Amino acid sequence: MNLQNLEDYLSLKQVRAVGGTWITPQEALSGGDFDRIRRLSAEASAAVSHIRG
Repeated sequence: MNLQNLEDYLSLKQVRAVGGTWITPQEALSGGDFDRIRRLSAEASAAVSHIRG
């Protein structure tokens, strides 16, 4: 599961939510790079909004 195949999963009517480690990579988390985590979270949220309309 990643940002590139998010739409594949969300296009299935049985799938209500998705998640993935790409949103909080270990090196960003352990390094305290919360700006990166916020950016990745915003990208994922925007992609879901675009897909789900």
